[in-house]
Amino acid sequence: MKNNSINKISLIAKKIAKAKLNKQKVDSVDVSSLFNEEDASEIMGRLEEGEFIKRREKKIKNIEKTKNEDWENLLLKLHPTPKKNYLLYFSRIAAVLVLSLSVYYFYDKQPEQTIQSNDLTNEDFVFDEKDVLLKLDNGKVEVISADGSKTLVDSEGKVIGKQNGKQIDYKSVKKESVAKELAYNVLSVPYGKTFQIELSDGTKVHMNAGSTLKYPIQFIKGKKREVFLQGEAFFDVTKDPKHPFIVATDKLNIRVLGTSFNVSSYEEDAQVNTVLVEGAVCLYSKADAYNKETSVSLKPGRKASWKKGSEVIKIKKVDTSIYTDWRYGKIRFKHMQFRDILKKLERHYNVRITNTNEELANQSFTATFDIETIEQVLQSFDKNYKLTYVINGDRIQIK
Repeated sequence: MKNNSINKISLIAKKIAKAKLNKQKVDSVDVSSLFNEEDASEIMGRLEEGEFIKRREKKIKNIEKTKNEDWENLLLKLHPTPKKNYLLYFSRIAAVLVLSLSVYYFYDKQPEQTIQSNDLTNEDFVFDEKDVLLKLDNGKVEVISADGSKTLVDSEGKVIGKQNGKQIDYKSVKKESVAKELAYNVLSVPYGKTFQIELSDGTKVHMNAGSTLKYPIQFIKGKKREVFLQGEAFFDVTKDPKHPFIVATDKLNIRVLGTSFNVSSYEEDAQVNTVLVEGAVCLYSKADAYNKETSVSLKPGRKASWKKGSEVIKIKKVDTSIYTDWRYGKIRFKHMQFRDILKKLERHYNVRITNTNEELANQSFTATFDIETIEQVLQSFDKNYKLTYVINGDRIQIK
């Protein structure tokens, strides 16, 4: 009885969140079917109440951190309630839970990858978390279909680039005029997908899943070429001695003239890793101006790891293909802890994985996966290290 009611609450919450996300009217029949007339009326009223909407927007920032604990606490409160008071008590808790879960499901649909809070926002824009999103210099956000094509225009209606499938090309488009000021586009790639950009100078950028890149539509003569990365990308930079190319991450800058290298700077990772395939790069703190004497130089075949918070850079020789083969759909890792492997799997397969097996979390593995499904990957780990897992859609629980 209780579990059925809880499941129904969850279902109604999802429906409400979906309706709100698509700016549709909430069906009062769903709410009325579970609550008495007074409670149903209160829920419907508060969903449209201006003050509640403001409070909801504030809560969504913190709900991700506390939702599991809050849910468990609610269940603990529900079960010990005396039977004669259960229906009344449950009705009040359920009313709060529907509103709270509606906030969670609404928040859970929003994209997680942004460089700045306003880089990918549009009040009148509705999108799916699986969409590749492009924010133009005029603030408009467009969905980029991996099997489609479109012409991109700036705020004045001038053609700035062309999208064809999983690539956007800014170089081959003939510019109507030379830019005098820098104008930026922002591309956000969700979990489960990759994308490519050819910048106006011919530099090619391969973006990995869960990444966002902010870049000039057109580089300007006399100014450095600078892009801003959150996530992971492989850069094949066009050589131009007069205009250094800089990849700016949260705390670290990578400066090059013409070279090929990979940068991994996910917000949730403890390190920023730079792997140099060919050429030369210099690394320095974002808080400091570039100084050739004090910056750290990296040679081909080396990886530089900058631990967040310490500003200490460690360099070691590596097999660069382990860090760059993601461009070909592969997942490779060498002596990597399982807890870090899970992050890669989440991004690659667009799944959410919860692991409660702490012993397994600390184990290190070496492996390569290519065309395998997420279940086949888990089965592979199971052969070497027995684990119990449950797959429910895009949610995976490892015990």
